Amino acid sequence: MSNPRIERVDRIRGLLMALVVLGHVCETVTFPDRVALYQVIYSLHMPAFVFLTGMCSRPDHPRNTARRYLYPYLLCQLLYFLLQRFALGQEVSLQFTTPIWVLWYLLCLWYWRCALCLVAGLPRWGQRTVLALSVAAALAAGWFKDLGMYLSLSRAVVFWPFFLAGWLLRPRVQAEPVPACRWPLRLVGAAMLALQALLVVRLSPWLQSRWFYGSQSYEAAQYGVFIRLAILVGAAWGTGGLWLLFRGPGLRPLGALGRRTLPVYLLHAPVILWLKTLQPAPEGFWLALGLSLVLTALPALEPVRQVVSLLLTPPWIGRSGAGERQAGT
Repeated sequence: MSNPRIERVDRIRGLLMALVVLGHVCETVTFPDRVALYQVIYSLHMPAFVFLTGMCSRPDHPRNTARRYLYPYLLCQLLYFLLQRFALGQEVSLQFTTPIWVLWYLLCLWYWRCALCLVAGLPRWGQRTVLALSVAAALAAGWFKDLGMYLSLSRAVVFWPFFLAGWLLRPRVQAEPVPACRWPLRLVGAAMLALQALLVVRLSPWLQSRWFYGSQSYEAAQYGVFIRLAILVGAAWGTGGLWLLFRGPGLRPLGALGRRTLPVYLLHAPVILWLKTLQPAPEGFWLALGLSLVLTALPALEPVRQVVSLLLTPPWIGRSGAGERQAGT
């Protein structure tokens, strides 16, 4: 049995999924200030999404974890390879050790859910100790040159603190009372997000977008531990701002999108991969925005979600598992 859904989490996840798509479109469609917008999005969206995924997760049997995440990763790695090789004509080889672009997230989910089974057996003080150590590991990972895109090891370590923090905070969130007056908290959340966006925009000429990925060592990405620490603190700050901004009801369409993030995440990527092959690159902010809306809305349709769920259900367990897709994905 999965955790009961938290509507507030679904609405935030819906917004973040839309930002994921917009960020990827910014890589292919050019317009003024797109780099600054791209960096504002990347300063927040993946750490916050990982945090909320942790909040939606629970310890589970390793077999179920492999079925929900490892099998979809292997299947999508094969399908993406076929797309790149035969539809896009790219010279790539079939391999499963370096995830193709967005598929790193599925592999990391498998790691995190397996690790959660170990952490769940610890006393509360032990779980908090693991959280502190995970932050230290995220900072230390940058000094290891061998940690990188191979098996998504670097991202798994860098974003693990957000996943674990989300899981640890879930009981407190479920017991959190809804205040009678929500607007002051929403204004505080909006101010926190605005401050973060303003700071990133001001620093944009100096920032490197790859610093936000968490996929490279300090030497490879040419930055240091204090910059990574600032990025992690900024992501935590922005996640807190989102949590306050979405206090109370409203924005139901985002909640519906937040319950269908997996098909959007997997199906928008092939279109982006195709757009990256176009020369010259498409131009225009409104084109980027419109394309993002289409790539977010169409995969979120219920018939599409059902097809994706059936496709990602291992054939040896039958169709009954199609409806068991974990809320965190």
